[in-house]
Amino acid sequence: MIEIRQLHDVMDFLKTSEGHLLKNESRNSMPLGILDGIRTGLRLSEETPIFLTVLQSTELIGVALRTPPRALVVTEMSETALVALRDWCLKH
Repeated sequence: MIEIRQLHDVMDFLKTSEGHLLKNESRNSMPLGILDGIRTGLRLSEETPIFLTVLQSTELIGVALRTPPRALVVTEMSETALVALRDWCLKH
């Protein structure tokens, strides 16, 4: 079963997802750079960033984040996980 969890704090999101992102640092350099900017106070808008983790059972299999006005950034994950993420985004 795929579960999508939204975190509201960049430090909580980093604590949860940084290890996963660093496993393939070159592929995940964009989300890592965005998160570092947010952590150090960079804001492009007054809108709140969106931080999402994608889990299968208890294993983190992907992340997504959005820093308005920019589009959603999604890490590599299975098609099943992408469908679950899409459905979650459409509901929220």
